[in-house]
Amino acid sequence: VMEELRGFHGAGAYPPKVGCPGGDGIMVPDDILADQVISRLPVRSIGALASSSRRLRALSSDILFWAGKVVALEGGTVDCCSPKDWRKFFTELSSLNAMWWQRVRPAAEAEWPAPRWGHTISVIDRRRVLLFGGESDGANNDVHVLDTETGCWQQIRATSAAPPPRFGHSCLMHDAQAIIFGGSNGEHYYDDLFALNTKTWDWTKPRCTGARPSARSSHSMTAVGDKAVMFGGIGLAVVVADHHRSHSLNDVAVLDLKSWVWSAPLISGPPPKPRFVHRMVAMGDRLLLFGGRTSGAVKFNDLHWLDLKARKWVKQNDVVGEAPETRGGCTLAAVGTKALVFCGRTAGDRCLYDGLWILDTALDPPRWSKGDAAGLPEDHPSPRGAHGYAFLNNRLMVFGGFGPLPKHGTSAEQVLWSVAPLDQNERTLGDLYFLHLVSPTTSGRGVCGEVDGRLNALQLAQG
Repeated sequence: VMEELRGFHGAGAYPPKVGCPGGDGIMVPDDILADQVISRLPVRSIGALASSSRRLRALSSDILFWAGKVVALEGGTVDCCSPKDWRKFFTELSSLNAMWWQRVRPAAEAEWPAPRWGHTISVIDRRRVLLFGGESDGANNDVHVLDTETGCWQQIRATSAAPPPRFGHSCLMHDAQAIIFGGSNGEHYYDDLFALNTKTWDWTKPRCTGARPSARSSHSMTAVGDKAVMFGGIGLAVVVADHHRSHSLNDVAVLDLKSWVWSAPLISGPPPKPRFVHRMVAMGDRLLLFGGRTSGAVKFNDLHWLDLKARKWVKQNDVVGEAPETRGGCTLAAVGTKALVFCGRTAGDRCLYDGLWILDTALDPPRWSKGDAAGLPEDHPSPRGAHGYAFLNNRLMVFGGFGPLPKHGTSAEQVLWSVAPLDQNERTLGDLYFLHLVSPTTSGRGVCGEVDGRLNALQLAQG
């Protein structure tokens, strides 16, 4: 905070110390400092710190202070009647705004996966995630495990034959097994299913029965209890004059993960339009679908719910706030009753996005808002799409994808990316980031532990 407040002098000079008697710094009154300090803290930290000074205590109970924070958060307008408790209202609006990025860099001679896109990252247990496949200079079928506490990767040498190399597949974890379905190698689509035991590292190919879905890539597959729900993707339609024509899909298939039986349930309601590179995530008894594109380059930023109990599609039309632009290949992660969207790419014009968006599904109607993550500039990920991601221990992990070529590359950067046959202005990425989330409504170690965590993140980032 003090570093940010040293900005009252001309550009180019080193920031002077603030409020230092006898020095050459500029004196800042205590009340201004208190206001600046408290306005930068998460809500629960304000409450914890209020007992340390009368000025902070007075601010933390000032209705106008919280009303001003709401107005600032909403971009200068508030479309509601004046609430009795502005602090509670601000807490609801900003419950995911306490976020910061941390870049994890490889240690000397440490194992590190090759740059890639179209891969998957899945949670194994409370500290490990699994990376499989993807496209770099060709399709891959390698397996890597990341220890999220140490930031170290380990390549896994399976005890049996791995699936054919692929990208755009799906992978979900169930009963200590990574379940892989579909994908593509760039020449044809797959409709096969494999399971990797994460205790013995043995690949098997379960014998599935029932109404097996057609071959496809870039679909979604979400675990709900002992079932896996698959939607959409892109697959082969017809062959015309020796040319393969792909088309987008919007069917739903369910796999029983105990009996390995596929089924095609009857679902009422208007289904989403056919699409691929969309994202779907479980939120209670419903699945939330966002974004994607068609084989004809039509792009989406719409929201659909699949009610699993009623077996019904419902389109979410009445959404307020600033919605993300149309995109595919983004992140969609569930954090309680909120959904987090990160990055992605449009169709046709190949525009790559960065930035975060938060959808609060607990509000009626649901509200979009723009997320603001802290962290050093070099710790923020560049724009990207088709990256792998997973959410674990209140952290979002992002690895790889493809993004724009840097304006000023360095030899260190080039270790983590390579040019692939995407576009002359794009590169394949191999960098790793953690987005740390601190919700005011989430119990934790208190304000001291939170500050320690931020300092540790900065120290790791600086090596």
